[in-house]
Amino acid sequence: MLVKMANTSGTQTDSLLAETIIVVMSEMGRTPKFNATGGRDHWSYTSVMLIGNDIAEGRSLGGYTENFSGIGFDHRTGVLMPDTVGVSAFDFGATVLTLADMDPASVLSNARPFEGVLR
Repeated sequence: MLVKMANTSGTQTDSLLAETIIVVMSEMGRTPKFNATGGRDHWSYTSVMLIGNDIAEGRSLGGYTENFSGIGFDHRTGVLMPDTVGVSAFDFGATVLTLADMDPASVLSNARPFEGVLR
């Protein structure tokens, strides 16, 4: 699919892939650790993968503690901030809106895009 998008003209560039943002995520997460029955429990954190022309390559942002609490990160640099619990869904939304060349402030108040993932 990516090859086909790369070889298809976009509306503003030679490649549809250059104009596309791919977001891969789940509506819920699963704990990184197996439970007593060998399964994984629901978790309030999830993973997201962003693919696109304006996204910095090879970045992994955020994390979790030994007790599986989410760890946030500095929005500008991507550096982990262990005193910050997870990241905001609103800030994630602001990031996607920014990647789509939209002003997040027009939809979300006080949301900050993850500048550390933007190219």
